[in-house]
Amino acid sequence: MTAQRLSEMKGRPRGNKSDTLCVKCCSRDAPISKSGLCQKCTAASQKRDKSTVAETSESVHGTSTKNGQTTKNAENCSKNRCVMCGKKLGVIAFECYCGKAFCNMHRMPEDHKCTFDFKKLGREMVRKNNPKILPRKIEKL
Repeated sequence: MTAQRLSEMKGRPRGNKSDTLCVKCCSRDAPISKSGLCQKCTAASQKRDKSTVAETSESVHGTSTKNGQTTKNAENCSKNRCVMCGKKLGVIAFECYCGKAFCNMHRMPEDHKCTFDFKKLGREMVRKNNPKILPRKIEKL
């Protein structure tokens, strides 16, 4: 590039940057959005808004526990992380009968305090696979 072209590029404004300051953090180097906030402050406010919306939707659906803490439903939890430790699962996800996904360390029912009734499942399987054999009734001649 020539020196003339470099000087022309230096004189141009870059992107959305302006000389106005951010309302919250007084930052000059970030592009200012329409609300007068820099990109960092805009993202933080949007994140805060999303969390308040999520809290209100949980309270509407009645997913709070007795201590007042809100909990996530099984269908809302992402299936790519372990429910117990939050470890990313990828290909090795183990899905339990309770419907939750676990890592290799928490895959056993004893490790994640599973509430599924395995005895009842076993009894039903035995009953289904082994029908009762009753003696034939003798017909009178």
